[in-house]
Amino acid sequence: MYCRLLTGLASIGISSRVKSGQPNLGMGAPLESIAAVVIGGVSLFGGEGKLWGVFLGVVVLSLISNSLNILNVNSYLQMMIMAMVIILAVIVDRFRYAKD
Repeated sequence: MYCRLLTGLASIGISSRVKSGQPNLGMGAPLESIAAVVIGGVSLFGGEGKLWGVFLGVVVLSLISNSLNILNVNSYLQMMIMAMVIILAVIVDRFRYAKD
């Protein structure tokens, strides 16, 4: 019930922000949320992490996204850059939690 309520509020907010209702407005949201968590240091292989790390991951991801928007980078290229950031964060995570 809470998920539906929050989803409805978020959809109203994003639709009012762009002043239109488009079915593909939130296409990049899952990628951005996973990227923020992984950049924040939460392990995808065991769920270990801290809340402040996720907060810092959101801040870093927002800075990267806003910088790319200011530089007028194509949205598809932005998603590719975010994917590369996720891959880099997963590689770093894998080496950090590697068991010898």
